[in-house]
Amino acid sequence: MKEKEICRFVRSFSSLGHLQAEGKMLYALWQEGPQNWRICLEYRQKTGVRTDSCVLGPLNRLAAVQLLQCLYENAVPLENWQDVLHELMQKF
Repeated sequence: MKEKEICRFVRSFSSLGHLQAEGKMLYALWQEGPQNWRICLEYRQKTGVRTDSCVLGPLNRLAAVQLLQCLYENAVPLENWQDVLHELMQKF
């Protein structure tokens, strides 16, 4: 089965002087098999792009979408997103 993007969320961050740099955080979910999912995060700033991803499964589609949405709604950063994801997975 060819990968298929299921959903994506984009969060924008404003420049707040020394507190926060301007950037965009992308949260995307790709289907890699009947119950296998790739969650991809990408952080874009003027200084460059950082990305990370992992594959989850077996997991139903609704659970995969809810995991991604939870990461997005809580603006979970690249620095610790896999730790947060691991904690969230314990609830399924």
